[in-house]
Amino acid sequence: MAMRVDKKNDSEIVTDDMYPFLRRYKDGRIQRLVPNTFVPPSEEPGACGGVATRDVVIDHATGVSARLFLSASAAAATERRLPLVVYFHGSAFIAGSAFSEASHRQATTISARAGALVVSVDYRLAPEHPIPAAYDDGWAALRWATSSSSQSHPWLASYADRRRTFLVGDSAGANIVHNLAVRVTAQQDCEDMDMIGIEGIVLLQPFFWGPERLPCERPGRHEGRRVFAPERMDKLWPFVTGGAVEGNEDPRLNPPAEEVASLRCRRALVAVASRDVLRGRGRRYAAWLCGGGAWCREVALVVSEGEDHAFHLGRTAARASAVVLMDRVVRFLHGSDTLDPAATGVSTRDVVIGDPAAGVSARLFLNVGAVATGTRLPLVVYFHGGAFCTGSAFSEPFHSYAASLSALVVSVEYRLAPEHPIPAAYEDSWLVGAPVGNHPWLAYQEQEGYHVDPTRLFLAGDNAGANIAHDMAVAAARRRAAMHRREVTLSWCRRERAMGSTSTGRSAQGPWSSWIAEFINGRAPSSLITDGKTEARSIFNALMRGRVRTRSCAWAPLVMGQIRKSATAQQQG
Repeated sequence: MAMRVDKKNDSEIVTDDMYPFLRRYKDGRIQRLVPNTFVPPSEEPGACGGVATRDVVIDHATGVSARLFLSASAAAATERRLPLVVYFHGSAFIAGSAFSEASHRQATTISARAGALVVSVDYRLAPEHPIPAAYDDGWAALRWATSSSSQSHPWLASYADRRRTFLVGDSAGANIVHNLAVRVTAQQDCEDMDMIGIEGIVLLQPFFWGPERLPCERPGRHEGRRVFAPERMDKLWPFVTGGAVEGNEDPRLNPPAEEVASLRCRRALVAVASRDVLRGRGRRYAAWLCGGGAWCREVALVVSEGEDHAFHLGRTAARASAVVLMDRVVRFLHGSDTLDPAATGVSTRDVVIGDPAAGVSARLFLNVGAVATGTRLPLVVYFHGGAFCTGSAFSEPFHSYAASLSALVVSVEYRLAPEHPIPAAYEDSWLVGAPVGNHPWLAYQEQEGYHVDPTRLFLAGDNAGANIAHDMAVAAARRRAAMHRREVTLSWCRRERAMGSTSTGRSAQGPWSSWIAEFINGRAPSSLITDGKTEARSIFNALMRGRVRTRSCAWAPLVMGQIRKSATAQQQG
């Protein structure tokens, strides 16, 4: 008796599995897996967090449309026109919509918090409309939004400041932002089009890929569940281009360094997530833009620790890390990616160190109050902790600590293991010696904006960062570079026990704060160690008074242990 074999029909056979976004079946049916709940527009600001919304059709031939978001309070509170933000949603070119809940919430947040007029573009999706349809739609939307023609929407004519045009995108939307910036750059000299000037670009976890594997994309570097897996990324671009491109060498997906460096935008913000398989591409993009860009004068790199791709969208948009990211985006759109000097007394800037291809960067902290008095500040080169495999100069605890020092601080964002094993962290940190000095805040010349006293250079580090500080001192001695006069090494866990956690962003308290401030500024300390071993006490007190000059810190563990004991005793007393 013959065995019966059940055969699947064509409607059940998957030919293209683009999980978590889409599946295509043998009969041509397409199943989109991402929920796409439609949110209706409303011109009543009270129904949408103080933001009025309207839907418009940009091109009737292609069906390209957009949703406009107008902050009612910003429009009413000032006679000045509002920044114009052209926003592109993500979801790998094959899912999502400007009218979906996630995109609507994101654009509403930008409009309400940044006081901007947002044009959220609903571009055509693959595979029904393969690439370059999304780019063509984005270009049509940008031309429409920035046109001075009377055919533009009344909100644009009445409220938009086209001189402050920003392109903002999430994931695939960030890829569209880049490619539109390339097109703007290429057509700057055309006489038959309105001149489009881009004030800034914002790329949030940008969708870039390539034929080669970066260290963070190799097997063993992305254990656990991830939004994107390298194997699926390899198949995605040929799918969204409709088979027109076989591999991943397409410059629209894998932009070359010279193209990135040539972009004609004044400012840029690039955000990556530490668990995102695409993070290496974003870091490299920011480094290329900052290191070789003739037009882009300010580049900020934002790293969200412990997060994966698109963590700031959807149901997770309210958690702390997502709020912090949006805070940075709002500050950027306001025209300053700095801390509020009125509230903190500290301004910040992000810079790239050394070869842009390496992706090594740093955050600079400038004490505005001290500068206003004409004081030349000590220079502190600071290395964060995290056992060489976690942490970031851009994460909240290390950011808050660096901002608390009474100095001009260079907080180094070095590469982490296991993607970049030791000695990568040491090599990255040594790069800070000269290239970062090109930044105007670090100018040594006698001129306006001269902030640094080059005779007071310090190395500081927490935990693994203290190890790096030691290695820097040893390397300086070996190379006869004399990079420092004195050195302080701090233990992260010991400092927390003495001062309390810095994660709240409050000013450091306890004996540590006064000791470090007095040490950096070369003053005799108001309180000295009075207990414990005589050797440790004499070394530290002499060091604080500026009487010790050292090329290494072999005695540091002994001294720092004694400091912890003394500080703890004072707190308990």
